[in-house]
Amino acid sequence: MDNFLKFIGFQMERTTPELVEGRFVVNDRSCQPYLVLHGGVSALIAQSLAGIGANVASGSERVAGVELNINHLRAAPVGMEVFASAKPVYVGKKVHVWDVTLSKVDSSTELGVQEKKISYVLAISRVTLAVGLNPETTELFDVKSTSRL
Repeated sequence: MDNFLKFIGFQMERTTPELVEGRFVVNDRSCQPYLVLHGGVSALIAQSLAGIGANVASGSERVAGVELNINHLRAAPVGMEVFASAKPVYVGKKVHVWDVTLSKVDSSTELGVQEKKISYVLAISRVTLAVGLNPETTELFDVKSTSRL
């Protein structure tokens, strides 16, 4: 798991080629000065979960984010539990596209089973990743075959 996800207290719950899920509580390590979840942290969570999913779905190929779009819809104050879910939209040989949703979650325990109930969406994101990159270089693509402006 990404070191920054660990730093903010993120807990992975599921990692499969079709779904990556986890949760954390907004804290002083993940908030902005107004004591709400920092938008950059939301973006980092989105790219991290999409990257983990693309890595698993590709059979552990090297992946790198090439585009990230995020819409912040509601604030998440310090102390709020946030649930994050990433699902693939497109899984190709060289490109993956994943949708990531961050939601407020209400947890309840019924008959000893932990259940989660999504109250409302906090942010939605779409992440595009390059897949199958050469682990020997930092270049995303073969420089010889790419024209530069």
